[in-house]
Amino acid sequence: MAEIYRDIYGKLDAWKNSASRHPLLVRGARQVGKSHAIRTWAKKNFENFLEINLEEQSSLRSIFQKDLTAEQLLQNLELGTGVNLFGKSTALFIDEIQSEPRALLALRYLYEQKPELPVIAAGSLVEFVLEEVGLPVGRVDQLTMGPVSFREFLAALGKDQFVRVIKESPFDAPVPDIAHNQLLDLLRTYFYVGGMPRAVTTYVETKSLNLVSDVHARILKGYEDDFQKYAKKADWAALEAVFASAPHVVGESRVKYVRLDKEIRGEKIKIAVNLLTKAEVLEKVVSSYAKNLPLRAGSQAKFFKLIFLDIGLLHHAMGFDWRKVSLEDDLTDIKQGAFAEQFVGQELLTESEINDASQLFYWYRNVKGSDAEVDYLVQYEGAPVPVEVKSGSRGTLKSLRLYIEEFGCKKAFVLSQRNIEQMEDTTFLPLYLASRLNS
Repeated sequence: MAEIYRDIYGKLDAWKNSASRHPLLVRGARQVGKSHAIRTWAKKNFENFLEINLEEQSSLRSIFQKDLTAEQLLQNLELGTGVNLFGKSTALFIDEIQSEPRALLALRYLYEQKPELPVIAAGSLVEFVLEEVGLPVGRVDQLTMGPVSFREFLAALGKDQFVRVIKESPFDAPVPDIAHNQLLDLLRTYFYVGGMPRAVTTYVETKSLNLVSDVHARILKGYEDDFQKYAKKADWAALEAVFASAPHVVGESRVKYVRLDKEIRGEKIKIAVNLLTKAEVLEKVVSSYAKNLPLRAGSQAKFFKLIFLDIGLLHHAMGFDWRKVSLEDDLTDIKQGAFAEQFVGQELLTESEINDASQLFYWYRNVKGSDAEVDYLVQYEGAPVPVEVKSGSRGTLKSLRLYIEEFGCKKAFVLSQRNIEQMEDTTFLPLYLASRLNS
């Protein structure tokens, strides 16, 4: 199987070498590659590595129902697995930790009583367990992992020279045309393949978009099967309705619950949206009126829009027919710009997770007869900065100008297929540089 280098490896290195290291909880939606990334990294960094999966190895759950002192817990794990956990260069990985709530409590005692042992936990539905048992405050470090980013996708294809272009291109000079055009072609492929690791490896190994589509279908079916895990907290029909309708509202300036389903009561739809957000299948992009950082300080929760976990899953869930798209079509025009907005949000979110700030914001002005929206707000060079996703043939920059005038900001970005260009206070950047904007 093709190996994908994940940016989280650098975060894991920093965690391992930290003098104040706590047990680490890695969170993220199912199928984004958490377990594989942790396993791959740990095997290169530790001589002795024990991985337990509390969903698959259900017999091990009983260990966490007993004494949670570190010594007793590790002894019981040794007896259950035959792996020595008291030696040097040893690490413990507890996967699917949400399957046993007391395992989360055990992280505290492992930190307090066995701090020299590196402990990593991972789970996809951790939020639901945290509501029951909580997370030991000040005793656990956390990382969030999302789909494969565009840069990681390029690296998986062996296109390291283009990774360098994305990382190093200055914003005051155009990217060389040959690199710019090839990057747009590769981005078009990424729009189809998306960032789910199984889809990426399938494309790298086969170059078959039909097989990639099969992967998307299986992943989406897996999420639907997971709904039974939420059913006790939300109406099953509401979860299915939101999961089915959410892809079709990506790109809309404001989501209303009735837009997701007209028949089911709004409160049930709201609960379903929140649960799918906690499961990280959906991401709420919340409106903010903050003139200064943090953007969260000016957030208005009643105004929000949605993006999906992954652009490849998004178009498959929509049933979008790519045969209607020509190679000459502007990426920001496909599906009225929804895919470009999804891509930018996905890249910004991935980068913000790397930088420990996992929330997306936008600006929405709710004025009768004069609504306005800026697609995203980012933290850039210590200030809130507006970001629009536009093409040369669709729409104007009226909302962006309104934002600049109202908030007096001195910098703005427009992402499109255009090469880098500066026009007064606005910098035009190609879509593939979106990840550079959360710095």
